[in-house]
Amino acid sequence: MPLTITRRYNDYIKASIEEIQKVKVKFFGDTAGNNAIQTELRNQLRAIDSISDHLRINTTAYNETYNKLTNMLKPVLNSRRQTLSKIQGQILRSKIQILEQIGNLYKEASYTKVSYAIFYINFLLRRLVENEQRMTGQEVNDYTLELKRLRRILQLSTIVEKFPHAQERIVYINLKKKLFSFKAYNVNDDGIIKQDLNNLAKELGGGLIVTDIKNWVED
Repeated sequence: MPLTITRRYNDYIKASIEEIQKVKVKFFGDTAGNNAIQTELRNQLRAIDSISDHLRINTTAYNETYNKLTNMLKPVLNSRRQTLSKIQGQILRSKIQILEQIGNLYKEASYTKVSYAIFYINFLLRRLVENEQRMTGQEVNDYTLELKRLRRILQLSTIVEKFPHAQERIVYINLKKKLFSFKAYNVNDDGIIKQDLNNLAKELGGGLIVTDIKNWVED
């Protein structure tokens, strides 16, 4: 009797297919679950957009970023049905969280219009959707640090808007060099820059308190 028609062989094939299905669900999810995630993320993105008027008006990259993320969440795009996989859902969730955090930081800075702050927001927004399908754990970690940098840039711009003559101070000039350095940002640098910002604010008589950014990334 040929091997391919034996019961043992059929059971082996069935078990193999079931195992493949389990692995597929683990990494890619099931249709119902993925559709639910797609709807959830679409609603979350709309909620962010509803409070992002200042980002839309004051930056050039917000609309492009929002539209690209929205297109990835549409049930039908260019007459083709598209369903998220579990992995794609995780990637988009990270990107949407980053977009939300950028908006929160901008609000915290009272929607500053200082050019270098707007420049850096545009840079981060464009970088976020350079590759909509990709977001590694390392990139999430990098963004966590870049959001720390952005907060310090926004805090510096807030000081400058309140005290324009701050730009003449050596502390200000050095801070700007550190914040826009090509060197990768790190927690140690952030602590030093936070102290420098506080010193500059006190020197100018502003009494501003420079706070830490909360780590929004889930463990």
